[in-house]
Amino acid sequence: MFNKMTIAAIAISMMTATAAMAEDGTGGGKGDGKNFEQHKQKVLEHIDKRIAEGQKRRACVSAAADVTALKACMPERREGGKGGKFRNRDKGGDDSAQ
Repeated sequence: MFNKMTIAAIAISMMTATAAMAEDGTGGGKGDGKNFEQHKQKVLEHIDKRIAEGQKRRACVSAAADVTALKACMPERREGGKGGKFRNRDKGGDDSAQ
């Protein structure tokens, strides 16, 4: 699962970078390359940040001893939205019962 998250984060970052380069004109080989290098550095920083977040979450999930500890690793799942599936499993319900 961690590998899928990492791959997804990298793919999203690359798509974002491609769209941003298309907007500012640095993706077509024009200019002196200064904007490209700055943008490339920002994209790499974003990827590193996402990887660090994923590693932190993975360590938290690995250390979780019960459902409460596992929920603490995923705070965005507690407040509606994506949380429905997680809560239904806790109650012994069907994932599609929403």
